[in-house]
Amino acid sequence: MVHELGRAEGPTLVLLHGFTDSGLCWPDAVRRWRDDYRIVAPDARGHGESARFDPATRGSNLFGQMVEDAVSVLEAVSNGVDPWIRARFRDGASS
Repeated sequence: MVHELGRAEGPTLVLLHGFTDSGLCWPDAVRRWRDDYRIVAPDARGHGESARFDPATRGSNLFGQMVEDAVSVLEAVSNGVDPWIRARFRDGASS
């Protein structure tokens, strides 16, 4: 699930959430930037309203799949032309 908020014709700001959260964890950022930016906030796989990992993928490279999902979102919002800005929530334990 990808949440699109803010100004549809504005420059794209991509917000990536931390582990166990969702794309809707950014209310303060959305309030601050919604008038200036097109905000794209995806739910990472297995989080929020996104698809869950199924038994066939359990035990595989889940983090790698989540990275591939994020790259797909970034490619989709850029259309190969438009620049985008990325922000992410950093968990203290992740690198």
